Amino acid sequence: METVTKNPFKLLHFYIKFALFLLFLSPLFSLPLLAQENNAPIFDRIVNPDIKTVLFYPNLGTPEQILRPAITTLDKQNLVLEFDILNGDGSYLMAKIYNCWADWRISELPQMEYLDTYNDFPVQNFEYSINTKVSYVHYKFQIPPLKVSGNYVVKIFESGADEENDEPLLIRRFTLYEPKGSVFLQQVPLNNPTENRIRHQINASLNYGGLTQVVNPAEQLQIVIRQNYRWDNALYGLKPTFIQAFDKTLQYNHFNLENTFWAANEMRICDLRSMMRLGINVDSIQLLPDGNAVHLRREKSRENSDYAFYEDFNGRVIIEGERGTNPSIEADYARVNFYLNESESMYNKDVYLIGNFNDWQITEAYLFKYYPTLRLFHGEFWLKQGVYSYYLALSDVRRSYVDALTLENSHFQARHVYDAIGYFRPMGARTDYAIAYNAINQ
Repeated sequence: METVTKNPFKLLHFYIKFALFLLFLSPLFSLPLLAQENNAPIFDRIVNPDIKTVLFYPNLGTPEQILRPAITTLDKQNLVLEFDILNGDGSYLMAKIYNCWADWRISELPQMEYLDTYNDFPVQNFEYSINTKVSYVHYKFQIPPLKVSGNYVVKIFESGADEENDEPLLIRRFTLYEPKGSVFLQQVPLNNPTENRIRHQINASLNYGGLTQVVNPAEQLQIVIRQNYRWDNALYGLKPTFIQAFDKTLQYNHFNLENTFWAANEMRICDLRSMMRLGINVDSIQLLPDGNAVHLRREKSRENSDYAFYEDFNGRVIIEGERGTNPSIEADYARVNFYLNESESMYNKDVYLIGNFNDWQITEAYLFKYYPTLRLFHGEFWLKQGVYSYYLALSDVRRSYVDALTLENSHFQARHVYDAIGYFRPMGARTDYAIAYNAINQ
């Protein structure tokens, strides 16, 4: 029998070439590093403190589009991300996009299955501010085409950054849904008279008539309900209370506060559109060469106040200035001073400004300073000209909780927008697919 002798050098050469081939393909087939090392949910974050006025919305061609959430259908894909960098130099940035499960953990779906190109998108659309006392660079990024419905995260990096070792400048979540079902929402009274005065109950149903792969609807389908498009207090993990197999519908009509939200209150408002006249809640304006200073009227806790009706924007922001036709680059920034009279409920607590403009998060950037001799809390924050709706919140020194109810109260008459997203996970799937969406206004 003939003996075959293998050449070890040829084998080594083959293995080196094969390893290089796999290394070349790895960006297309690999999972995001976060999914491998730390599969924790991802949250919206403004990492760079110079980034201000982040807007993320579907481009509908209407002025009201900036009040809409970052969710759209898979066939439209018209989401736009805008933000400013104060005193920026106009350098190029880059964006990376990751698919997520319904709970915002990075999914197991390979990037090549939801992207057509390499996951590195240049953010080259930027403009410098015009005729403003505070200089900034305004960035605008259109989310690129994606092939799969579901939850996504976009991370903005400095150009040339190493995503494994460098922190992103900005993180934002968004959802693409493919209508293969429908969601129905209804606000109903609670059967508890006490809770009925301070909470809103949102009953929901999810129809999955457009799906053919549903084996166990209670396990494969889920719904997430939000108040005012907020992810921070969204309702996850709701179990259906009734399954109508013939109609392919799941009912979510709970009785133990599982699908309730605090009714809270109408948002506080301040109108910063003009630096020449006093807007709503503005007490005085100082015109200064290095940036105007706006002083708001002293506010107080609403914990003992009755409900008062007025229009607000449910925590959203409308950017608008009194000069020019393009507020994106012509609206100025000002040092806006907030004042809050002390009450007993604030004892040994910290006060924060929260709203959609800072992701409803309590951070050092929006912390008030306390002046004990004046019994006054004061906060000074850079805000772009526009109309702001917001809450004042309490927390402890460790920022272990967010309490907006103590200072704002909770009234069943308060009006909010509620929306819901339906998700489907096929057997053995590596992600959750968004199949339905709906919103209701009170």
